[in-house]
Amino acid sequence: MQAAADLLHRRGHHAVVEHTGGNTATLYAGRQAPDRYGDLRWSAAAGPGWFEAPDHRHPFADTSELAVGPDSDDTWAVTVPEQPTLDQLVDLIVAVIDEVEARRARFAQAADAAREAMWATFAAQYPEVTTGDLAPEADRAFVTESDKLLAGWLDDNWPATRTVPANIAAMTSGAHRSAAGEDHRS
Repeated sequence: MQAAADLLHRRGHHAVVEHTGGNTATLYAGRQAPDRYGDLRWSAAAGPGWFEAPDHRHPFADTSELAVGPDSDDTWAVTVPEQPTLDQLVDLIVAVIDEVEARRARFAQAADAAREAMWATFAAQYPEVTTGDLAPEADRAFVTESDKLLAGWLDDNWPATRTVPANIAAMTSGAHRSAAGEDHRS
């Protein structure tokens, strides 16, 4: 697990292996952003893993049990292909990071547009209010709370929240593994 975190660092991604209770370890990677409850979540999580030494040192994972997906309690995850190379494992984690970051960017654009539309509609109904020129994006508390509300709605209503993206599913399919194996032999 630490070797994967180190390779992710070399590829420009933040990555940590954390103790997640008992003797278990989880690799977290990407960047953190708040979820629908305001809890910070990493772009990707890989686990479960365990520690070989006391004091939570020397984390390792059995790839037959390892899953990778967004750091969330209610989203999708994929099982790592059998006996992946370290590069294949990191490629999969990077694909999850890229997917989550693209989804986060789409959400940020939609949330900003929703706040601007709401602000314009609300302000139009109260033209006599001459104070309060502060647009919603300038009010951090408003942005935080509206992001939580919108993220919750999206989590509850968007089927893709719990659907493995096709490009990531392909990375874990048997066809992809055999094609990748043929490429390595040539």
